[in-house]
Amino acid sequence: MKHKVPHSFAAQYQRRRIAETLRAHFNPVTLGRALLSGDPALVAGKHPAGDPTNEITPADAQKAMDAWRPWGKDELAEVDWLQDDGDRLRGLMELQQVEWDDHESILLKDRPVGELSPGQRSSAMLPLIALAEPTPLVIDQPEDNLDNRLVGQVLTDILASLKEKRQVIVCTHNPNIVVSGDAEQVVVLDASSDRKGAVLRHGSIDNDDIVQSVIDIMEGGAEAFRVRQKRYGL
Repeated sequence: MKHKVPHSFAAQYQRRRIAETLRAHFNPVTLGRALLSGDPALVAGKHPAGDPTNEITPADAQKAMDAWRPWGKDELAEVDWLQDDGDRLRGLMELQQVEWDDHESILLKDRPVGELSPGQRSSAMLPLIALAEPTPLVIDQPEDNLDNRLVGQVLTDILASLKEKRQVIVCTHNPNIVVSGDAEQVVVLDASSDRKGAVLRHGSIDNDDIVQSVIDIMEGGAEAFRVRQKRYGL
């Protein structure tokens, strides 16, 4: 950790090991605050590690405060002005700027998602994406790259709990997402071309015509309803 000091104070700064003392007792942010306070008592009495005889005296501390003081006083105009064309103030502000390189890692069972299969990555990332905002969420075929076990045991539970907090709109060909995900409103679409479709019917997952549409259109639809029956004791 390096601290810049004005040139006039540099020689004594090195000879008295003041830099070492400051490193032992301050980080850049707290040093900047101490110098800006203008209170020599915050610095006086500090000494290098293992050398209590070489402590910073009140006179040293006052010199440090004077050397760093960013403002001078115009007694006639009764106004403050920036010393050294503002270099002192810029130096103090630089001391308090802490560079912090964030390193974020998403884990699934203690393994980074980058080391996982596409299906496992999806199951790890979807809850984070889904919970990031309260606005409506549109998901296009979330079952892609997921095996049926993950869809049935993980994805549907996520969607069922998520709908209590925000609106979720899902385009899917998987009956488990519709049925086990407890869809509130099911819209059955008929694609007349790759760019045009029409609404055949819509309604609750408990409506007979919706149930029949899921069974007729989606492979495994009947089994999805049997699982739902067992779960809810219907």
